[in-house]
Amino acid sequence: MQGFPDRRYPEDFFAHAPQLLSASGARHRGLRRIVAPYFTAAATERTGARLRDVMARIIGSLAGRDRIDLVTDLALPLAGATAGEILGIAPERRDAAVTAALAASGAVPGTEEARSAHRVFAQTVLHIIGAARRSSVPTAATALLGARQSGRIGNAELAGMLGMLLIGTVDSLSTVVPAGALMALRRPEVRHGLGDGHGTAYTTAVTEEILRLNPPFQHTGWRFTRDDCALAGVPLPRGAVVVTSVLAANLHSATWPDPLRADPLRVAGHRRTAAGHLSFGHGPHYCLGASLGRQLVHEALTGLFRRFPRLSLAVPLGELSWHGTCLRRLDRLPVDTGTGPRTGE
Repeated sequence: MQGFPDRRYPEDFFAHAPQLLSASGARHRGLRRIVAPYFTAAATERTGARLRDVMARIIGSLAGRDRIDLVTDLALPLAGATAGEILGIAPERRDAAVTAALAASGAVPGTEEARSAHRVFAQTVLHIIGAARRSSVPTAATALLGARQSGRIGNAELAGMLGMLLIGTVDSLSTVVPAGALMALRRPEVRHGLGDGHGTAYTTAVTEEILRLNPPFQHTGWRFTRDDCALAGVPLPRGAVVVTSVLAANLHSATWPDPLRADPLRVAGHRRTAAGHLSFGHGPHYCLGASLGRQLVHEALTGLFRRFPRLSLAVPLGELSWHGTCLRRLDRLPVDTGTGPRTGE
């Protein structure tokens, strides 16, 4: 279906659905042009401003609680609100959409659990299409629906693009925000860099290091060699499957000396630029939502640690569980807010 009929794709949504991650060339450019107006600098600023208010309410709602879960209480509500803004999902349907996206992307391919999750996910996409038909507010979903109605794309592209935008938004935020918070809880220099007393340039540089060390997706999708070739000294025949490790690239010592160390000066100084890591991809497939994603991760983490400067991990590190390989998402991240009285107070 995707131009490689003799090759079997893995049994997952991103491989089968025609969307930006699986399309190439003119097909990719055409799909990208449809939704690109909703991710320009001006559009990102408008969306970001609305989500800043949402984020302030989410973080504010945590005040007064001694213990919170940064996955369920912060990352998932933020992911739902962001997907709602991008795709026009009504507030009352956002929790269900987030749950459906996480289940579809996290299920083991080929299992009954995966088939059930994908059926629910397909229904979620249909609900988004139905809402777009009734909406008078322009969103990426209404743009894609308009392209379908004008014949520029078919049903498969409409469903594939909506599914990609939903999963990409939900998985990215639910992965990076908790992982970044855990990194700050474990590394005093990162926590200090996110707190009060630093300018935006420095805290943004800290966020870039968090993104480098915790890419939303640790691997790219499937690609195939067009001819016999060699990559990094490895001979590959024509038609070979190539899956690239984004995380390995972000940890390559030739580009990142002492790669596991979070060093904001890599970005804030003259040595590196914000575009140096590959967490948002590269080239034609560079993530459309990279600018918005950067803003949200930065503001979620700085807002969290400034509001709760005494935040601490509520369980031993070994009790935390991670899900998946491409995403490697925390299932939960319970923390003590430190808002109760100190001992002796």
